[in-house]
Amino acid sequence: MSVSNSATPSEAIFDVLRRQAGVITTSQAKGLGLTQRQIEYRSSKGEWINIQRGLYRHALFEESERMKIWALILAGNGHVSHWHAARLHGLDPTFGKTKPEVTVRQGTHVGFEGIRVHESRQLATRSLTTIDGLPVSGVERTIMDVAAVEPAQWVILALIDSAKQKGLTSNQALERCLAVHARRGRDGTVRFRGALSHPSIHQTPAIGHQSRKAARVLQSAGLPYPFFEEQVLDADGTLIAQVDLSYVVPLLGFLDGFTYHGARRAQTNRDRAQRQTLRNQGFVVMEFTADQNRTRSGYMMEAGRKAYAEAERRLMLEPERYRFWTERTLVTDLRHAS
Repeated sequence: MSVSNSATPSEAIFDVLRRQAGVITTSQAKGLGLTQRQIEYRSSKGEWINIQRGLYRHALFEESERMKIWALILAGNGHVSHWHAARLHGLDPTFGKTKPEVTVRQGTHVGFEGIRVHESRQLATRSLTTIDGLPVSGVERTIMDVAAVEPAQWVILALIDSAKQKGLTSNQALERCLAVHARRGRDGTVRFRGALSHPSIHQTPAIGHQSRKAARVLQSAGLPYPFFEEQVLDADGTLIAQVDLSYVVPLLGFLDGFTYHGARRAQTNRDRAQRQTLRNQGFVVMEFTADQNRTRSGYMMEAGRKAYAEAERRLMLEPERYRFWTERTLVTDLRHAS
């Protein structure tokens, strides 16, 4: 690093300090024109506070959470990772996880209260991006890292859905990440590979994590794994509804969350009309709320079993009526109905 002609060493150093929340390394300071003696003088005067060998905080900067993150990044060649990285990428769900997480090289002996530190031997193969001025693990590695600490597969699938919906990744990019970072016996490898081999990974991704959670609950009740975001069109080719969950039998599922629908009268009226139209077409319609999805899995399982059994009964009694459904593509056009 060198000093530009338009900035003095002092100005350049403060630019670095501002960018790094008040933290600077000895090598950075020397690269900007300071000598070892000048660094030691600033330290002896209390202007620079020693964090560890070769790492300082300027006294004018408070000891903030961002400062601690930067100190770890600089001390351990680190980066923001795991749930913190998922949150910075804007992935859903993060469940309100707000504790900062930083991955550093193995053997880094520095830590701060309130910051979760992960050590890694695989920094050489990492792929980083910059978000809010911080080095952050790429979206594929972020999901793989979360898989190392999150045992629920539906959560990993929901993160993948979210990244795909935002255009941040693809199946090919996820497979490349697995090939580069996989290590035998590593929890993240096993769970990440399991998610990438899930039958639904090549289907339309779900919008929002509620669909993945509901799919897992209903699967535990004996229902097969559903399709997500299918569109059902009326006889004129007009969209009746985009369905959260759908099955190979004439069964459709909807999840209503306050985040999206709230108490908006127009949306509620539209939902009711859409679902009644689907019932009139012979579909069995399940409706669950986000609260039920979160706290009443037993109720959902029982309701799901009954709804699936009724849909199977209708299909068995009138197979020709539902042939268009069982032989459908993922965009269903009721003009094909007999």
